[in-house]
Amino acid sequence: MGKKDLWQIDYFDDKERFADMINGSIFHGKTVMKPEELEEADSKLVHHEKSGEAVNVIRDKVYKWKGKYISICILENQSYVDYRMVFRVMLEEAVSYIKQQKKAYKKWKDAGYKFNGNEFLSQMRKEEKFIPVITLILYLGKEEIWDGAKSLYELLKIDEDLKPFVTNYKLNLFDYHEDKDFSRFKTDNRFLFELLANSKDKNKTGEIIREYLNDYFIDRETADAIFGILDIKEDMNKYKKKTEKGDKVNMCKAWEDQKESGRQEGRQEGRQEGRKEALTTNLKCIMKNLKVNIQQAMDILEIPVEERGQYVSL
Repeated sequence: MGKKDLWQIDYFDDKERFADMINGSIFHGKTVMKPEELEEADSKLVHHEKSGEAVNVIRDKVYKWKGKYISICILENQSYVDYRMVFRVMLEEAVSYIKQQKKAYKKWKDAGYKFNGNEFLSQMRKEEKFIPVITLILYLGKEEIWDGAKSLYELLKIDEDLKPFVTNYKLNLFDYHEDKDFSRFKTDNRFLFELLANSKDKNKTGEIIREYLNDYFIDRETADAIFGILDIKEDMNKYKKKTEKGDKVNMCKAWEDQKESGRQEGRQEGRQEGRKEALTTNLKCIMKNLKVNIQQAMDILEIPVEERGQYVSL
């Protein structure tokens, strides 16, 4: 998991945001999943093959929804296009089912259940049922839309007459690039996706931040997410204040300071570029008029040794 993914994991520790993500992306904004129905589940799956090799799968955020009756919802955070994603999710879900099967077998075995021949060989009761697994891929790449496969068929060289006999596998994938309206999200998710969708337009980004934050302060997890999305380099501790409900961050002030830092860097780069252009012109003039080489010209202008490399090709 990359460093940028860390804020995403903390952000979706909040059950309300997680439920809103599932409702907005899978259920099209309808409130089907409720935060109080969620309980955390183990995000690490390890399956040992008979050969002794272990399939080790780490999933970003996992909750059990309505206990054993409905599903385990898995939220993965993906910041680049992974062309293997269909295979990865197939493996993760298969390992999840195998883990459930092994757990159920151990439970019945420890309870003294008498397995018949086929059940003993299968290590599973004939009437055993398992919890469905739903995987949502949350794609947050800034530079490009998701151009990878969203189904197994897209990865296969397969004749049309064979398709009925090959099981297709489809991804649940949310890519904010494909949306213009995020109103189906009811939490800070809407704010984050609007920022992502407009991250290249600094003026629009500032407008969204000011419109969304009435009192300028937001919770630490959302601030972490915004700092990660917008690649803000400022020290967050400068903008924190303590409240009864935990740390709050003045996002508007952080954004304005980030823009000012950018302007200062731009001015500094402009000054450096202007100096380079002037020196280049002067060096060429000295070389032409005094009939000297580039090293002699740089000696005349007393250009520091550490800067000379950028002029040697003149």
